[in-house]
Amino acid sequence: MRWLIGIFAVFVTLWCGWWFAGRYAILTGADQVIADQRAAGAELDLPGFGLSGFPSRFDLSVDSISWRDPSGRNAYEGGAAFAYAMSWKPWHLVFWLPDSQVVTLDGQVLQI
Repeated sequence: MRWLIGIFAVFVTLWCGWWFAGRYAILTGADQVIADQRAAGAELDLPGFGLSGFPSRFDLSVDSISWRDPSGRNAYEGGAAFAYAMSWKPWHLVFWLPDSQVVTLDGQVLQI
């Protein structure tokens, strides 16, 4: 019985380590994209940006999104958005976007 508990403890430790390694990779990548956009002169506002879901999912969420390119001719505004991935199948992504979105392309405003 001790060896079974030991195997279980090793499995739980590895699983938790996998989730925290995935969290680090996701947040590092997202922070890099955000920094690249801001360095290029884009206006980007992501209040409530965060990652949760321990230990079974990676739930990337934001309360709202506001993005405008450096020229100001292209923009996006929307409410809360989410990206989900199961920690055992991180290549399978599920996105949830807000019902109401405003997209500006080359100065033309589109209400979606």
